[in-house]
Amino acid sequence: MTYPPGGGYQPQQPIPPAPYQQGYYPPQPAPSPGIAVTAMVLCTLTCLCVVSSVVALVLGSPFVVSHGFHLPSWATALNVVWSIGDIFLVVGTIFMWSRNAVGRVLAAAGLCLVLATVISFEVAAASMSGGLVVRPWTWLIDVSAVLALAFVLLPGTGAYLKAGRR
Repeated sequence: MTYPPGGGYQPQQPIPPAPYQQGYYPPQPAPSPGIAVTAMVLCTLTCLCVVSSVVALVLGSPFVVSHGFHLPSWATALNVVWSIGDIFLVVGTIFMWSRNAVGRVLAAAGLCLVLATVISFEVAAASMSGGLVVRPWTWLIDVSAVLALAFVLLPGTGAYLKAGRR
């Protein structure tokens, strides 16, 4: 085998080493639980408020009192929506405490349903000029649900719960 003069066979040069060290990257720090724990505590507080309002309803002291007339049919429908929201909120809170990211979605959906129904009852009470009275306990539910929803939707809560699955 002959090679042409002046430019035939050139042996391959070795590949230069990479300018950075390969193989080891330090692990990312775990997300801080502060925001997520605050969200879980607020969801638990809202659950306790909601459950106590259900207990009051069963014992004959509803959170909406009608003076002189029967509650309209839409109030019954709102109670069903409220109950579905209660179930989502309680199950979501339990999942969040076990660091399951699905709990965040369930808790957010439950909080939205609870807020929608409570605010609907409050608007109806304000528009019926004294015929429908909402007990002050519902305002505690409003405040705790709004705060809980704000903290549940923060990115830190999601990062903390997702880190729990690893």
